[in-house]
Amino acid sequence: MRIERELVGVSNGKPGQTFELQGKPVLERQGDRDEGIELVLPTGEVQRWTEVLDFADSGAEDAHYTIDSLTGTVQFGPLIREPAQLRQKTQQRSMQQAFRAAVAPGAIAQGLVQRHPLETQTTLPRESISELLERQYGKVPPLGAAVYMVAYRTGGGSQGNVRAEKLTVLKSAIPYVKSVTNYGAAIGGVDAESLDEAVLRVPHLLRTRESAVIPADFETVARQASRSVARAHCLSAAQTTAGIVRLLIVPQVPIEQLDWQVGLSPDRFALDGALQSDILTYMGDRKPLGVQVKLQEPEYVGVSVRLKLLLDSSHQNPAAQTACDRNCCLPSIASSIP
Repeated sequence: MRIERELVGVSNGKPGQTFELQGKPVLERQGDRDEGIELVLPTGEVQRWTEVLDFADSGAEDAHYTIDSLTGTVQFGPLIREPAQLRQKTQQRSMQQAFRAAVAPGAIAQGLVQRHPLETQTTLPRESISELLERQYGKVPPLGAAVYMVAYRTGGGSQGNVRAEKLTVLKSAIPYVKSVTNYGAAIGGVDAESLDEAVLRVPHLLRTRESAVIPADFETVARQASRSVARAHCLSAAQTTAGIVRLLIVPQVPIEQLDWQVGLSPDRFALDGALQSDILTYMGDRKPLGVQVKLQEPEYVGVSVRLKLLLDSSHQNPAAQTACDRNCCLPSIASSIP
């Protein structure tokens, strides 16, 4: 869904301001669609600001901001306290020590040599200390300026996978077309990474970086290629030929729309051409020269689970017993075998 001309808030003139967009998560902004932040000053002047990934390279006069796509949080440049005074005192101390080592012992005490000029600057005015300790990253929106999101798109994730026969209204009239419908459910929408998934991914990220050398590296890089990859397994050297790396890819399948009474067919794990192209393109610059990467589907074996549940005495009633008998037998679910 596209949202236009949303008033995000009004600036209070302080550093590090944050505002939240009404729609979340926010899809990637596109410059050609005029998606970004603009400020309307109290004087009526309109300023267009630039989105950046972070404020590491932003100065006090750079009109920059960041957007957290997951939470929809818009942030402007913060004021950071840095230990610049400590760094300056360390430099002064090293210069003093070098000066003392260059003169004869006791010469300063006897007045034969004047003290080093830095030795008289043991303290600094409060204004100088404040300037040394604080640094503004990114420009601060002026007081009273209205912050507008010109346009942005929201949606995505598993909720964006529209079920079959849910699209029945034409966005615009088409000659000789009376009605429309989607006979197949939408696929490909993947939710944002959870904290538990990030904890598991970080060790691989620190170890492999952006190149693939050993089998575990190829598996990690393949998962990084697309959020639509649920699992990746690299076959051993005995299962392939020299110069060819074979990867078994299990695509991500949304389970929100799964009918547990029917089960999950292995056909749902089909490796389509678009996903293969994304993986191979991403791995093109991250594999050793001369190595070919081949993608294929694993063999799936259906598994069925039958449970026998013992009800607590507080639930010993006909309705609970009927529900247990109806739901204790689960259908077969496909399982991958690398």
